[in-house]
Amino acid sequence: MDDPNLTEVAGLPALGHYRYDDQGVSAQAVTLVEDGRLKSLLMSRLPSKEFPRSNGHGRGGFGGARAEVGCLVVKPDPGVDAAGLRQELLEAAADEGLEFAIRIAALGGGNTPLLMYKVYPTAARSWFAAHRSPTST
Repeated sequence: MDDPNLTEVAGLPALGHYRYDDQGVSAQAVTLVEDGRLKSLLMSRLPSKEFPRSNGHGRGGFGGARAEVGCLVVKPDPGVDAAGLRQELLEAAADEGLEFAIRIAALGGGNTPLLMYKVYPTAARSWFAAHRSPTST
């Protein structure tokens, strides 16, 4: 969950706290993942087909606001080993009718994927999909 309204986390000040985003929209708590499935996205006033309005996460100035994390809170369920995670990923892809899944292995600034792999159900290994230098634009 991302909740910019949090003022404290474990008794410490929350660094990402804000009441209104840079587009004047009230900050909202957003459940991003539930039961291992993507449920929602952080949105600015730039809508998408699936999420037509802002949920108060438009941040940034000079280049225009874009959706950014405020106070991200991760609460893990009981752990799953690497093979179990791969199986769950492939099952989620199959549920969506996809021939492969994407595993994001590293994030950069602005939560931009830096290292991604295509994961196929028939292959014993994942295949390198893309790499983006953290300094590239």
